[in-house]
Amino acid sequence: MDIKVLREEFAQLHTEANAYLQTKVTEKGGFSAEEKEQQDRRFARMDEIKDQLKQYEKLADDAILQTKNGEFTGMVSKSHAVAVRNLSEREQANEFGRTGKVRDNFTIISTSQNSIALPVEVLGPTIVRRNQNAFRAALAKTGYSALSNPNVVQFNMPVWDDTAYTGESISEALTTDDTQDTDLSGSITLGVTLFEGKTRWFSNTTVLAGTFDPLQTAGVVLHQMVEKARESAGTTQAKTLTKNLFTSATSAVFAYADLIAWEHTLPVAYRSDSVFILSDSLYKTMRGLVDNNGRPVIDLDPTNNWSEVIHGKPIVVSDYFDAVSASSKSGMYCSGAAIMVYDAGPLRFIRFENYPLKVDQVGYNLAQNGDIQFMAAGCSLCKIHA
Repeated sequence: MDIKVLREEFAQLHTEANAYLQTKVTEKGGFSAEEKEQQDRRFARMDEIKDQLKQYEKLADDAILQTKNGEFTGMVSKSHAVAVRNLSEREQANEFGRTGKVRDNFTIISTSQNSIALPVEVLGPTIVRRNQNAFRAALAKTGYSALSNPNVVQFNMPVWDDTAYTGESISEALTTDDTQDTDLSGSITLGVTLFEGKTRWFSNTTVLAGTFDPLQTAGVVLHQMVEKARESAGTTQAKTLTKNLFTSATSAVFAYADLIAWEHTLPVAYRSDSVFILSDSLYKTMRGLVDNNGRPVIDLDPTNNWSEVIHGKPIVVSDYFDAVSASSKSGMYCSGAAIMVYDAGPLRFIRFENYPLKVDQVGYNLAQNGDIQFMAAGCSLCKIHA
């Protein structure tokens, strides 16, 4: 068995088969019966050569067993056998470098019109990491979950805020039904704004591969895009809150005294399930707060533990609150119960095809209605002094 001759024959057949396939794809023509028979003969001979190489590999493995009990050392026999065992893998690598194609990685579909080489397998995507929706994270850390409704409708939510120190004094001798508001002290309107992820486009060869799952591949990224769009809109709405607005005492500086004062702008009743939602800039500033001796007041052991709490309250970093600067709104300290995240209707997966500008691609999008609102009494916004 001449291994060199077999390798050269295999390489020649492989080059001819790929060149012929490329010609047909370029000409957009189908195979005739005779041409298809020629291609089949090439592939059949290539399979025979592979089988012969495998037989040689098996003989090499048997030689290892003989030499283990013979006069040759195990190292010499093993080196020779490993070289033979890797022959097939090296040949495949050489073919890919020479032609840019490896036949085993494609399945060829032939029709009366044309032929196309489709990938047999599509690997999983590499996901670029991004932060989750800060408001959903805040809910999770305080033990709450989002509101949901299968119908895409808008509704009002009555809010009964009874955080006054004395409570509400209700008389037993009311003369009219509207003398006191015993049912609610306000209302939150949760709308049905439509949020969509940016459309992701894939080539038809990828979409038609047997192992490609658009829901599993694109759905994760598209859902994260929807959530970030909702977080951005929610942050814009949060910045309009003024009820417990705290302003730092010093221009463009946030000191430890400001942190204490900020916490106490929130009514006591709302502090038990409170959470910090901060810009990364403000979080960095808080972690760097020190006393008069230069010792950290929050990260007591910064070399050992990465602190994600302040005074026992969880911290969530937001991408959309302002960085620390004059007149900036850099974060929110609030009760988890004061964040109203509303999921209206199910997530909807959308497929785009026959798109004039992307004729050889298929696009996918994800959409969901919802809203984020806040109970003003349970939230305190931080504004750096101008």
